[in-house]
Formats: sequence, C-alpha cells, structure tokens
Amino acid sequence: MGASIGENIRRIRIRKGLSQKELAEKAGMSNVLLNNYEHGLRNPKAETLQRIAQALGVSPEVLQGEEMSEMQAKKRLYAIFSQFGGQAAEIGGKTLVCFEKLDLGALCRNYQIYRQRSAEAEAEQDAGKREEMKKAAWNGFEEWMELGEE
Repeated sequence: MGASIGENIRRIRIRKGLSQKELAEKAGMSNVLLNNYEHGLRNPKAETLQRIAQALGVSPEVLQGEEMSEMQAKKRLYAIFSQFGGQAAEIGGKTLVCFEKLDLGALCRNYQIYRQRSAEAEAEQDAGKREEMKKAAWNGFEEWMELGEE
C-alpha cells in the first residue's frame, strides 16, 4: 500500500525545505490543521488539497498517490501539448514526441540515470541489497521529479 496523503504532504514539504508553518501560510491554513493532515488525524477536502498541492508545486494526484488511467494520461498529455507546442509522429511503430516550448533534456538525463541504477540493481545477487538499490534508484529519480532541479 502506498503512502497516505499526509505522509506525501510531509515528505514533499521536507524535500522542498519548508517548515509546517511556512507551508501552512502558503496554503492559507493554520499550522495545527496542516499538522493534523500530516499525521493522518484529518483528511483535507478537495479544495484544501488543491491549495496544499499548489503551495508545494505539485498536482493533487501526487499528494493522493493515485495512478493515472490511460484516458487521464491522454487528456493530460493533450493539455501539455497545447500549452507547450507539442508534436508527435509515428515512426517504425513508435510514437516520438517533441515540444517547441518545453526542454526535456534534464528529464531524459535523470531518467537514464534511474534506468542505469535500476539495471545495476537487477544484477545484484543479494535479494535484500537488490531491493534496497532499486528503491534508492527510484527515490532518487522521484526526488528529482518533485524538486525539478537540474
């Protein structure tokens, strides 16, 4: 089972270097209420979750830990295409995507690092160490995605 909304809020808040008080102020709520969300004592309503997500610079789905359906992915991709001048072409049975106004170089580089570390983990003979290496590879990539740093 994945992390709870509160655990996701706390994890991302810490990675962004924000205190509870700072995030609460950015999201327009009390520190006590945010603390209750982070500790799972209360669950935020949809509009509150949206404000917290916006204050953290992520989507509400990230905080909810939800998987996206294929149709949701297509709608999201269309919105991104519209905003960033996206184009797609099918070549050799594969779909290639490019954008006029979106630099994906850092994403490609960090994803390749993740894939390389995952491959190294798969080669590890010790099952415990293999899982630890796979988790570390994913956590590194996920952290980069959340922080959006080069």
